[in-house]
Amino acid sequence: FGGIVEDVDGNRLIDLGSGIAVTTIGNASPRVVDAVAEQAAKVTHTCFMVTPYEGYVAVAEALNRLTPGDGDKRTALFNSGSEAV
Repeated sequence: FGGIVEDVDGNRLIDLGSGIAVTTIGNASPRVVDAVAEQAAKVTHTCFMVTPYEGYVAVAEALNRLTPGDGDKRTALFNSGSEAV
């Protein structure tokens, strides 16, 4: 596991592509696989604007506490800056 992949000929290579848009955590890391399976058992997808789920609300509330200001705060999480506009 980790950032090393092995090709069909047994050559071991540094996986430089696994860090695109994510932090390099390796391939099929047991901790990540377990976390994904646990989350998928709870909820795989929901439109957060219509039916927010517990984890989403917890993150939004934490961000509201951490950001400065005393006004009415509203938080929405998106995949990218393009979606957030």
